[in-house]
Amino acid sequence: MFKYASVSAKSDIGRARRAVGILIKTVTEDISTIPALASVRTQHPQVFAFAETLVPVCEKYLEGLTQDTVALSGEVVREGKWQDFWSKANLPSTLLLQELGKEKYSIFD
Repeated sequence: MFKYASVSAKSDIGRARRAVGILIKTVTEDISTIPALASVRTQHPQVFAFAETLVPVCEKYLEGLTQDTVALSGEVVREGKWQDFWSKANLPSTLLLQELGKEKYSIFD
């Protein structure tokens, strides 16, 4: 349902999609601001590889999405449908969060 369901912005799934989109976009943007020559990039190359995979996906589908923007639909994404975004973002974002956890940078304990 999370990937394919047509839902309203105020539904549980619509709100979850928005939260996931904001989280993925924020983490990807934050990682991308680390300078190219920073030693952390060579210490954790997988983190940066997964984040770099997500940059164009976030730019295409999540442009303008912030905590302050009002979702107009449960699709959340700017272009296309949620399933278009999620089919491209699911695996790299899952791998990124797993790698962050493995490296003790996770938001989860």
